Amino acid sequence: RNVLALPAGIVSVVLMGWFFRDIGLVGQTWLHWGYYLPVQFWAWSQWTRGGDDQTELTVTRLTAKARAGSFGAGVAATVILGWVLDAGWEDALYTYWDASIVAASVVAMILLSRKKVESWWLWILPVNVSAIGLYLSTEAYMFAALYVLFLVMAFVGLAKWMRAESEGVA
Repeated sequence: RNVLALPAGIVSVVLMGWFFRDIGLVGQTWLHWGYYLPVQFWAWSQWTRGGDDQTELTVTRLTAKARAGSFGAGVAATVILGWVLDAGWEDALYTYWDASIVAASVVAMILLSRKKVESWWLWILPVNVSAIGLYLSTEAYMFAALYVLFLVMAFVGLAKWMRAESEGVA
């Protein structure tokens, strides 16, 4: 919930995208450079001025309809991106697995940018746990270790945001 994490995120996604490009995970490169980078700036504005009367957002939960829509969007994006990666890059690895992580990450970041508790559930399972397996499979061991740390951080984030949501704070 600290807005200062976003500038650090900008540097992080540039460097991570570069690494993924070098090891052939095209979907992860797209995710970092084409999505995470610009969304860091959008999230920054949302967190600071996205609430009522351009105030700071408070932590909230999705409605059941929004949860279903988020899930459907993630599944559709996985199928479409997996097909695109399969069709366009002969050297792309684990295309549908990679695509599922990309799609879940996109949905999770949108929800995180709007301070929705459910974002953390996406970061935990379809992003971090799955990415750990993907990075181990591609022998990107340092990234697998990094995503273990991200997994721990996601559990901490979930607990803190659940508490903040129940107290109605930003």
